[in-house]
Amino acid sequence: MEKIVEGQGRPGMLDRVHLDVRKKELLKCIAKVLLLSFLLAVVFEALTLFGAPVASVFDLSAWSKKRIVTVWVLFVVSYCVCRYLGVFDSLCRWARSVYRQKSFLLPRLLFCVGGFVGSGVVGLLGTMLFSLTGAYQPTVALGLFFFAVCGSIFLVFANRRFLAREPEKIFVPVGITLGVLVCLLTPVQTSVSWDDHIHYDFANAVSYLVSPEYSQADMSLLNPPYIGGGDYSHWMYQGDAYGSLISELDAEGLAPAITVDGFGSVYGSSTLSYQALGYIPSALGLWLGRLLHLPFTWIFILGRISNVLFFFTLVFFGVRGLRSQKMLALAFSFLPTVVFLSANYSYDTWLTGWILFGFLRYLSWMQKPDEALTFKEVLLVVLSFLIGLGPKAIYFPIFILLLFIPKSKFKTKKFAFRYRAAMICSALLVMATFLLPFVVQGPGSGDTRGGSGVNSAGQVAFVLSDPLGYLNVLTRFLSEYLSIPNASNYTSFFAYLGMSSWGSLPLVILILVAATDLNEHSFRYAKWRYRVAGSLLLVGTSALMASALYVSYTAVGSNTIEGCQGRYLLPLVIPFLALFFNSKIINENSRKGYNLVIFVVSFALLTTSIFELCMRVYTP
Repeated sequence: MEKIVEGQGRPGMLDRVHLDVRKKELLKCIAKVLLLSFLLAVVFEALTLFGAPVASVFDLSAWSKKRIVTVWVLFVVSYCVCRYLGVFDSLCRWARSVYRQKSFLLPRLLFCVGGFVGSGVVGLLGTMLFSLTGAYQPTVALGLFFFAVCGSIFLVFANRRFLAREPEKIFVPVGITLGVLVCLLTPVQTSVSWDDHIHYDFANAVSYLVSPEYSQADMSLLNPPYIGGGDYSHWMYQGDAYGSLISELDAEGLAPAITVDGFGSVYGSSTLSYQALGYIPSALGLWLGRLLHLPFTWIFILGRISNVLFFFTLVFFGVRGLRSQKMLALAFSFLPTVVFLSANYSYDTWLTGWILFGFLRYLSWMQKPDEALTFKEVLLVVLSFLIGLGPKAIYFPIFILLLFIPKSKFKTKKFAFRYRAAMICSALLVMATFLLPFVVQGPGSGDTRGGSGVNSAGQVAFVLSDPLGYLNVLTRFLSEYLSIPNASNYTSFFAYLGMSSWGSLPLVILILVAATDLNEHSFRYAKWRYRVAGSLLLVGTSALMASALYVSYTAVGSNTIEGCQGRYLLPLVIPFLALFFNSKIINENSRKGYNLVIFVVSFALLTTSIFELCMRVYTP
């Protein structure tokens, strides 16, 4: 009997031993992550001070405990999320694949780089030869334009084998090239894009996180001249005027002005707010530029370039998972206004990029009806929306689309219930970030930029006293705001540089792409309920934005709505077009030929818009 008891007791003892071993291994792993993250935070602090114009890495009093602790927490959270989602495993597999193919990839890389530069030089020489006709005078800006255009054409030729099945490998490199071109051609000034002086202030503050430093050049960019409506000639440079401006900014960049204490900026924006997420790409570019001790103007441009790289990276990984409608998303990424925004200081790129990425992952679910959803895939999409909506939480209705999922995508009813509950809770959480302050603190006085008649409390009282009257105002406004003629404001508009002659044509072409970029994988969601959902998302979110601006930016009792800019529709364009214009039609044309036509049209619209609006700034 004792032997039997001993035999029965052994498994329990072994289980406890194994459990203790696993606990020790887990604790060791946690300790390693915490220690490594702390060391990286200390290194980050040292590099931040090394690049700072005023603070010195050798001055111990300049080391910020707040920044070290904050960055430490960020590193730990980022590591845990990336580890769970398998990011590190994917990077390891990619690195091993690159290493195995190094004998092929290295010559290929050299060929692409050499061909790009060679084609650019040919374009540059052609530009100089053509200038001999006297039609125009050669400028550095003109040379950069034709260098980038000819280099882009070579990239298309060199990667033509990807055009049919993997068009993202053509669109993304060319998009980055043209985006960087806009970064270089756009004057190193603010009041170029919408509110970019405010966005630059926020990005600079986030790049330090704590106690941001501002040079005299920074302060001059934070106080741009007032630009009247329709005045697009405020940045026009003749002769060597632009070169003199660059030299002046670089000199002022070496002269410190002020240092802001704590987690804030000159304009009082908090670097630890939900909205601050939208400035991470530009902030990383500014941080790297200071670390390399680049001239001020190049640091400023590097902040822009980081935005471009971030946006097209999201486009690339979002499109890769699709089996249909790739060209729709890629053509959208080539819209002139989308590229212009990505090449300037703005949180619109963060917002639009993450919503596009999350929605494309959602489409990939719909195009693979036989593959059940996993928790990791759901978490990736939810996180993309949660962090993407930081700058403008009013787009929270995007979560409603995620409720339209076939039952076949769920392994169990329990998982389906948890999934839908998670979507609803996420939407409520994001909604609360902008609704709670309104409820707790009240509507406030409103935005003074809207004029002396703005009074949020009075506007709310007006709406409540005559809801039908306001509904009439809202309906009339939305009928114009959502019309095709208004599309030029978010497809061909370069803010204070002007509007392209193409007007609303890019949207018309995008609609045609949405109606034709279809195959058998689109059948599953070519139904009216998805069209209704896409339409409600567009109209409902637009109504929320318009109502918010009616309260905060429009004079009391006004019969129109002020401040609701066209670019606010950009995050909603692809979700609406992909669902509303989807049908069971199969495009039986040559996929390679079809993709090439879409690329050529998109490329032509973008390059001609850049030439028209950016080149006129530099007059010989």
